[in-house]
Amino acid sequence: MFLETIRLPGNSQLVWADAVCIDQQNLGERDQQVKLMGSIYSQAQMVLIWLGPNDHEDTERARALIDHMTTYRMRDQETPPTLQEARDYFTMIERPLWNAFAGILRRPWFERVWVIQEAANASKGLFIVGDQTFLLDEFYLAADTLLHYHLGGLLQFEGPIQGPESLVCMNHIKRHILTESEHELLGALILTRPFNATNPKDKLFGILGLIHDGSVPGLQVDNSMSVTQIYQNISLYFLFSVGSLRILSSVCTVPQNHPIQTPSWVPNWSFKGEGGSYTRNKHYYRATRNTKPEIWASSADNNLVLKGNFVDKVNRFSLFQNLTPPTLTAEDGNIDFAGPLILQKAQRINQYYVLALGNTDGLSEISSGAYDNFLRTLICNRTMEGIEPTPAFIARVQSFVQNTQSLLLLDDWTEWYRYL
Repeated sequence: MFLETIRLPGNSQLVWADAVCIDQQNLGERDQQVKLMGSIYSQAQMVLIWLGPNDHEDTERARALIDHMTTYRMRDQETPPTLQEARDYFTMIERPLWNAFAGILRRPWFERVWVIQEAANASKGLFIVGDQTFLLDEFYLAADTLLHYHLGGLLQFEGPIQGPESLVCMNHIKRHILTESEHELLGALILTRPFNATNPKDKLFGILGLIHDGSVPGLQVDNSMSVTQIYQNISLYFLFSVGSLRILSSVCTVPQNHPIQTPSWVPNWSFKGEGGSYTRNKHYYRATRNTKPEIWASSADNNLVLKGNFVDKVNRFSLFQNLTPPTLTAEDGNIDFAGPLILQKAQRINQYYVLALGNTDGLSEISSGAYDNFLRTLICNRTMEGIEPTPAFIARVQSFVQNTQSLLLLDDWTEWYRYL
C-alpha cells in the first residue's frame, strides 16, 4: 500500500525500501547491509516514513494541532510566555485535535528500534499518514513543545503514549550523539532501550547504522550467534577492549520467567521493565579518572571478578512516607494530566533525601556548601547536556527540590501548580 501511495502517475522515481531490497532470511546479507544502512539514509534526498492509512478528518485535525504548536513556538521566540500562560493556551485547544494527534503517535512505528536510524540519519524526513504528509521536523517540534510546556498528559487522556518520548530520543541522537565510539554505542543502547524489536538481536543490530560506518572495531558479533552471546560480547567489548566498567551501570534485575537470561553482569537489552536498571542516566562519568580496572572473566562459569576498594556499607534504607496518586478529574482543569508526573518526581526526590540523610528533618541543619554538594551529587554534577552545571543551574535544582518537597506535605493536590 505504501508503494501505491507514493506512486507518481506518468513519472518515475528511485525508491529504496529495506524490507524489499534486503533478503531478510539471508543472515550474511543482513549483516553486510546493516553496516550500509546509516549511509543509505543519510545520503537519501528524502526519507519517506509510512505510518499507514488514516481517517481524513482525523489527519486534518492532527495537522491543525501541529500548526497551532508551530505558530505558538514562533511567537514564543519573540515574547516568551510563562509556563502557566502556555498551558492555558494549549488546554483551550479542542479535545478532538489532541485525540487525532494521539492516534498517530500511538502507531507501532514509534516503538520500533529499527526506525531510529531512519529518523536520526535522515537529512530530510517526511511522514505519510493516509493522504496527508508531515515533515519529520514538524513532529520533532511538536514533541519538544509537549516536553517544554509539560503538556504530555493532554495526549495521554486515553492512556500512555510512547510517541513523544521516541521523537525526543531520535532528535537527541540526531543532534547530540557523542562522538567517541565507546560513548556512541553505549549511549545509543541506553537511549533506545524502551524501543521494541521482534528479534531481540536487533536491539544491537538495529542501531549499528548510528555508529560510524556501522561497525565497531573489537566488537565480535553477528546474526549467527545466540542473543545471550551477542549481549555478553557487548559487555566483554566494553570491559576488556575499551577497559571501562560503565556497561555495568545498565545491568538490571530480570524476572526468572523472562525468555532471555544473561549472566548477572551482562545487561539484558531485551528487557525494558520500569525501575529495573540500577541507573538510567544517559551521561557518563569517571569517578576513578583514568585508572584501569582490574577485572577477570571466567568462560567456564560466566563469572566476572573485579578488584576494588571497600568504601562503606549501607545499614538500612526506607521511604519517608507512602504516597498514593491523587484523584483528579477533567473538571480540575489543566491539572488532570500533571498529578501522576509530579507524584513520581516527588517520590524520587523523597527517596534521595532519605538515602542521603536518613531523615528529611536534617535538611535545615545542612550548611549551604554541603547542600550545594548534595544537589550536585543528585545530578552527578552534570546537566542534561553532559557539562558541569553553573551555580545558577544548581540554584534551579535547589528550587525544584524544595518545591517538590513541599508537594509531599500538601493535603490538597489541586494546589500543586503553585509550586511549579
